[in-house]
Amino acid sequence: MKHLFNPAAGTNFIYKITTHGDSNFDIRAFNSETLALSKATRDSKLSIRLTELEALGFKVEFQRIQSTNLQLNLELIDSHLPEILAHLVYFKYRNGRSKLRDLLQDINTANPLGYNMSKGHPFYEFKIKNFLTENALGMTPEAVWTGKYDATGGMIIVKNSGDLVCYHIYNRNEFQDYLMDNTKLEQASTSEDDNNPGFPKSVKSKPYKFGWVYEENGELFIKLNLQIRFT
Repeated sequence: MKHLFNPAAGTNFIYKITTHGDSNFDIRAFNSETLALSKATRDSKLSIRLTELEALGFKVEFQRIQSTNLQLNLELIDSHLPEILAHLVYFKYRNGRSKLRDLLQDINTANPLGYNMSKGHPFYEFKIKNFLTENALGMTPEAVWTGKYDATGGMIIVKNSGDLVCYHIYNRNEFQDYLMDNTKLEQASTSEDDNNPGFPKSVKSKPYKFGWVYEENGELFIKLNLQIRFT
């Protein structure tokens, strides 16, 4: 098993782009210029776009997950989980770090949900580990999750080396540590048309369609996709 959480169109996290005061923002020019800069520098176009939005004074704030079912699945695990994962996804694309341990450090430092961490409670780690566990034991984005595990005895993980790692359900702590230490967020294909930045390819391509600024009902948004795989 290479992927712990497979990408789909529904696994896009949608962020609203807002600014204080008036701003003459040219979406087409922004998408085109940031894509061109990415090609020239070989840097991630998503990192460039998010960095540039911040430099222009915009706020990029999580609104919702594209899949209502996934949003509800995550809320079942923890009501704050959609927002926590939204921050993880943003840090991944903004800063270029992908290992979950590194992203956990980022979110602990930022503490975007304002938890009282003065006593050392591992709020973010605890919630993220529970999310990883639910995925490993049966949760998928588009099926209603009730908390009933497919794997009731344990799980066997095959490493890239071919070695087997076995975890019984009673070894929950060790299993969760393994998941946290051996997974990363990966970027799926954005499906953006390089010849028409800000729009998906017209030919058949991956369905994810994310990573550029777009307008909807007079407001600006950007989508970032969640995919998790083993390192």
